[in-house]
Amino acid sequence: MQKRLRAELLTEPVDLYTILREPDHLSEIYEGQNDFLSILCDNETIICLKRGLALYLTPKKRCISFHIYNGDTLLYDAIYGKEDAAVAETATWLWSLKVPKDVKTALHVNSVAVYSGMEESREFDFAAIGPEQLIRILESNPTRMLQLQVATWTSEQARILATRPFPLKLTINYEHMYMSEEDKDDGTIFIDALEQRQSTFGSLLLDVDTLHSNGFFSISSINLDRLAKLTIFDKLAVAYPRQESVLVPFAAKAHELDYKINAQYVEPSDFESLEIVTTKLDLTFFERDMDIMG
Repeated sequence: MQKRLRAELLTEPVDLYTILREPDHLSEIYEGQNDFLSILCDNETIICLKRGLALYLTPKKRCISFHIYNGDTLLYDAIYGKEDAAVAETATWLWSLKVPKDVKTALHVNSVAVYSGMEESREFDFAAIGPEQLIRILESNPTRMLQLQVATWTSEQARILATRPFPLKLTINYEHMYMSEEDKDDGTIFIDALEQRQSTFGSLLLDVDTLHSNGFFSISSINLDRLAKLTIFDKLAVAYPRQESVLVPFAAKAHELDYKINAQYVEPSDFESLEIVTTKLDLTFFERDMDIMG
């Protein structure tokens, strides 16, 4: 089976290992191992982990890549499989392994094409992560920072992210992100759920990698205004909203506001009567060829 799966899923030859004892903690997988490790799972998926350096193994079928920061250790990881459902099952298991509460940890999920020459048809569909799977991932390590740079997600996933009974540290990178046509709502379900929260959300960062991104995922002007009025955030970060919404984030009631703004969208006169509510503001103006830190 190993030889067959290697040929079906990967373009490069790798040595495959199997797990003999079910681990309880993430560190049990990589501690004491070489810098590169590949694991064959029972559901015919392959996990590849590389310590410290980026991992580039071009997939033949479906693939999701991600980074795990675990204390001082940085792991570049990927899961390869034939079908999204199997990849989702393996991802749920791996991402739900415990990390000690006193260890600073982060999970950066990047399901978009990061491999040179990788076809879009081989990207893992993050929407395949079911509700119970996502809840398990979040609740297994509730203090872990989570960054999502995924191609697709669903309204139910958005609702789950907004309604956990504990604070989150969530970054949504929407440069390449969109909802399926049946779920597309400009952020309404996510904001609806946030408005029902009675407890602190924690931190929410809505970010993009590049200034001139034409990302598909967006929050409408109305929903951005609703988001700014919420008092549940310790920290809120917003990057490059539409021109008609450019002043809205300044009214955010979060304790801390990190705001990246297109300089061409504002004039000095816009700030003359602007009321800024947050107690801590980190403001960055961007222009095409330069940035001005404010």
